[in-house]
Amino acid sequence: MIGLKHNWLIYLLATIFCVVASKALANEDEVTIASISTDDILLVEDSTTNVDIRLNKINFVAFQMDLTLPAGISIDRAGCFLSSRVTGERQELTIGRLEDCVYRLIFTSLSLISIGETDDILLSLRLTGAEECEGGMATISNIRFSTSDSNRIILNDESFYIQVLHKYAITYMVDGEVYKTEEIVETTPLIPMEEPVKEGYTFSGWDEIPETMPAQDVVVYGNFTVNKYQVTFVYGDEVLRTDSVEYGAEIPLPVSLESERYTLVEWLDVPETMPAHDIIIYANYTDGIDATWIRDRKDKVYDLNGRRRAQARHGFNIIQKSDNVVKRVLVK
Repeated sequence: MIGLKHNWLIYLLATIFCVVASKALANEDEVTIASISTDDILLVEDSTTNVDIRLNKINFVAFQMDLTLPAGISIDRAGCFLSSRVTGERQELTIGRLEDCVYRLIFTSLSLISIGETDDILLSLRLTGAEECEGGMATISNIRFSTSDSNRIILNDESFYIQVLHKYAITYMVDGEVYKTEEIVETTPLIPMEEPVKEGYTFSGWDEIPETMPAQDVVVYGNFTVNKYQVTFVYGDEVLRTDSVEYGAEIPLPVSLESERYTLVEWLDVPETMPAHDIIIYANYTDGIDATWIRDRKDKVYDLNGRRRAQARHGFNIIQKSDNVVKRVLVK
């Protein structure tokens, strides 16, 4: 099912079946009434469908019919033509407008060459509609065929419905900004578009999307969530700690190695911001505690033989901290 907007093009699909009385008619006042049947017409933007006119048990040299279309729908003369069934001479289809939305279609074989029985397409029509066209009932009336022996066949009027389906916009919004907009014919099954990808972020997925395009614009929302990655701080063979840092954020650096033996000089090759993957940052450090720093502490100091010292000396010292934890410390 398909819709019609400005400059929409379509071919009318119809099948005409003529049943002619067995008696040939010499007087044009006597007519044979035949029936006409059509299917509902769906108008499709940028699409075409054939006009199939099939006549049974009749040879004719001319026809005339009036086509009344719903408001806003008109015939595009440039797209209307007689099919290859009409051969043997130059043939022309004449289209005249009787009034708004009412057209008369006329064909005459000037050499009176009969068009015989066939299932081939006889006539193709192209319709165009105004932007606000809503469709409705169409009528084929005043349908007349003339045979080579001057008999006339008249068909009953027949009405059929032209349904118009419009296009509406579906807009995908990502983090409050338009990601993509496209127009889709109403009732068309909706398939969510491929999810966007953004470095360092995870897409949340699209909001609930209708199964088919409704007769209105649709807005679908989605958003990105920033990812966190692991940064591990290492000195020597020791891991100081591991932190989770958001992508693109500044990496907070430890100010010390939290060791009484090793002293941090600097962290090496630190990125300006957190990349979209886990990283390891290594420390440049020195082995030993600065003597000035150890002298400022109130810990008890001993030599390696357990003799008390007034203060720490260069080399190894035994330090008894205020919490009674004892460590061997190298002083630079």
